[in-house]
Amino acid sequence: MALAHVRDMRQAADIKRPFQFRVIDTKNMFAGSGLPAMALRDMLRQQMQPKEIHDALFKVIDSTYTYYVPDDLDYARTRSRVRGDRSINLVSVVHGRHAGDQADHPRLPRRHPSGEQVSRSCRI
Repeated sequence: MALAHVRDMRQAADIKRPFQFRVIDTKNMFAGSGLPAMALRDMLRQQMQPKEIHDALFKVIDSTYTYYVPDDLDYARTRSRVRGDRSINLVSVVHGRHAGDQADHPRLPRRHPSGEQVSRSCRI
């Protein structure tokens, strides 16, 4: 939405205070970034006060952990190397090929770096 369009909408609604917006790091990638956005939408619908929204939104962000586990580590390794990332090595790829059907997948962390237990119930 263009800023000029926002200005017109604000004038039509007789909003005189300065236009402000904030960029927030959700500390997640992929679908994890959508969870705080959906929580914010719900908070705005409930007409919460800005301070309450700020506190509640950062509570959601701080308690949201999403992980990306590709089905094909070889593909992920090839794509990442094209971009100059060397974090997925050949040993990880070979290990991933042999671990794919295990119920308790060794590549998924058991604990988040904060020490909290990570749920393994959601498989895509």
